Amino acid sequence: MTNLELKNTLQEISTETENTIEKAVIDEILSNYEDEIETGFNNIVSYHRSYGMVSSFIFYKDMEEFFDNHYEWIHDAILDYEDTYGIPFTFRRKDDIKSELAWVAFQETASRIAHKLELEI
Repeated sequence: MTNLELKNTLQEISTETENTIEKAVIDEILSNYEDEIETGFNNIVSYHRSYGMVSSFIFYKDMEEFFDNHYEWIHDAILDYEDTYGIPFTFRRKDDIKSELAWVAFQETASRIAHKLELEI
């Protein structure tokens, strides 16, 4: 897909979606990587918690708010992870669980969207 086709597809999905992690990821990509959509997905998926990579996650309070707004989905994703791999989800930073889970959810959702779009990341 060309960058324009990716942009149009993402805009369509964003318009049809309300207050989901998928919408947040798409809106981030469209806002900050409009001319390099595949690069945007690659950056988000490839780099763990690189501050500044996601403009809506500049401050811890933003990540904590994101976590609070998407708690149910994040909770279910953790349970799915544990069921799939048969091991408990472990945290890299135990002092900041909300922001850790917010980032994991954002990154995992970006990965799934990229896969659906058949991007090579």
